[in-house]
Amino acid sequence: MELRSLKKRYLADLIVLIIASLLLIAIPVKRKWTPATAYIMVGAQQKEVVDWALDAYQGQNMKLLLAGIPLLDYVEYADAGGWLAEMGGFDVVFAIEPVDLNRAEVKTRLCREGVDLIFIDTSRHTVFSPKVMPDQSLYDKLYEAEDVRIIAPKCAENN
Repeated sequence: MELRSLKKRYLADLIVLIIASLLLIAIPVKRKWTPATAYIMVGAQQKEVVDWALDAYQGQNMKLLLAGIPLLDYVEYADAGGWLAEMGGFDVVFAIEPVDLNRAEVKTRLCREGVDLIFIDTSRHTVFSPKVMPDQSLYDKLYEAEDVRIIAPKCAENN
């Protein structure tokens, strides 16, 4: 009689364990599998700069340096520069680690890599420093709207 009661108890424990396992599988786990939406909202100053850049450079086959956020197996746009890249058809280069634009070596590398434009949005996540205007002997300020600007490295072929 005791063996039968022990079997019933193990069977009941097994059923509870199976139900608990199924519940754990069935409850959705909140994971981020789609690209981030950090650049969906565009403020007035971002829109102003993006509109200006599209009018001035769209379709000119230029390289654009943007702040990026590395995620699982891709890099996501960190700011409204993503809209500029997508709408303007620019070739995008991402900066995912802090970049000190006031270092001459950085400007030289940008020129060597063929980067034509840099979109800086200091109102959002940015990897670029300084947050104020970079050294004017290294970069041309092309357009600015408060915390958002587009600059270009002064490369020998541009001067």
